[in-house]
Amino acid sequence: MAYQDWTTWTEVDGNNKLTVTANKVDIVNLLDSDIAYVTKDFGAGYFGDFVHQMKMTFTSADPFAAVPIWYLSANEQHSYADFASNLDGIICLAGSGAGPTYYIQVREADGPSSDTYFIPAVPATYWLEIERSGTTFTCKIYSDAFTTLVDTLTLTCYADTLRWMNAPCSYDAAFAYQFTGSIENLDIGAGAPSYAISKVGTVTYGAGVSKVGTVSLANIAKIGTVSDE
Repeated sequence: MAYQDWTTWTEVDGNNKLTVTANKVDIVNLLDSDIAYVTKDFGAGYFGDFVHQMKMTFTSADPFAAVPIWYLSANEQHSYADFASNLDGIICLAGSGAGPTYYIQVREADGPSSDTYFIPAVPATYWLEIERSGTTFTCKIYSDAFTTLVDTLTLTCYADTLRWMNAPCSYDAAFAYQFTGSIENLDIGAGAPSYAISKVGTVTYGAGVSKVGTVSLANIAKIGTVSDE
C-alpha cells in the first residue's frame, strides 16, 4: 500500500487551521467560514472506478459544523459550497447536527442524494473504504483497521471520470461553527483492478518467468517484454 504524501499537494490555509505532514492532516478549530483545503489535480480522466482507504478521527464539533474530509470532482472545486452550487462530484463529510448529533455523510451531485452514519459519541476514530464501481458508490466504515465493519453508506452516482481531489477542505459558509479532527494514511490505489488480457504471447518478468491469462497490474513491478506475436 502506498499512502499519499500530502506535502506534495497544494495547501491553502490563510487562518492556519490545518497542519499538513506527509501522511496526516490535522484539522484544528476549522470554522465553516474558513477557506482552507489541501488539493491535487490528478489529470483528466484519472478517477473512473476506484477504491480509496483512509483513517479519520472525529475529535469534536459544534452543532451544525461540517467539514468535507474527502472530495472528488471533475472540475476545480475546493469546498462544500462549490460542490453544492456547481453540482460537481462526490463528497464525504464529517459534521454535527443539533443536539449535537455527530455523523459521517456521503453525498453525490447528480441526484443529489446522500447517506449518513450517526456516530454514537466523540472522540471517535474510523477507517473508511470509499469505492465507486460503475454507478454504485459505497463508503464502508470500520471501527478498526478494516476488520470490524460498522456501517456501509451507499449511493447511486454518475459514472463520469473525476480528476480533482480535496482532502480535506472547508464548508465555506458564513458560520462560526468549529470542527476538530484529522485524516491520515490516504491510499488511492487500495483496490487496483485486475485486467484480463485476451491475447498474450509471452510476458517476461525478470529472468524468464512467463505468464499468460490474467495479469494483475497492481502486482507487476517490472515487465521486461510484452509481446502479442
